[in-house]
Amino acid sequence: MKSNNKGFSLIELIVVVLIMGIIAGGAIYAYNVVHNARTSGAASVLANELRQARQKAISVANTTNDEGVSQVYLHLYTTSDGLHADIYKDSEKLVEEKLGNDTVSVSLRQANVTNPANIISTITIGATDAHADAKIYFKKSSGAISKITVGGADKSDMNELYITGLGEDQRIVLVKATGRAYYAD
Repeated sequence: MKSNNKGFSLIELIVVVLIMGIIAGGAIYAYNVVHNARTSGAASVLANELRQARQKAISVANTTNDEGVSQVYLHLYTTSDGLHADIYKDSEKLVEEKLGNDTVSVSLRQANVTNPANIISTITIGATDAHADAKIYFKKSSGAISKITVGGADKSDMNELYITGLGEDQRIVLVKATGRAYYAD
């Protein structure tokens, strides 16, 4: 008697499905690692840009307007190729930096100082609004943040930058009195 087995055994099917699951799991993990790195990288570049803008505001001569506000500022804006953070002195671009592609956005947030989880207001620059921009001005004398504008409107009550993307979100707290910025958990 001849046996004509043309199918797969249950064990063979289970092994194939198991191997496909391991490969898919590895691919998903790699995808998440790449996107987390993009968001973390954008936050790191933005924190560095804030430090650089503060240092330039203090060190560059003749950089204040009539109100004593430094004309060295960090400009956050979007273009068709992504989110940018540039440092200007008046209209001269001193530093140009791309933070990320269209999947990365920055929100300026006003958080309650005593309870940071309580967000009072948020303005997003990036993925959802390609025309919004923000400027963070620093005082020459102390490096303190003197003014924050969004689309030309005064938003000096904002005290956080929240970087979002496809990965883990990052939060940078602005200390206005000193002009310093730090990562927060």
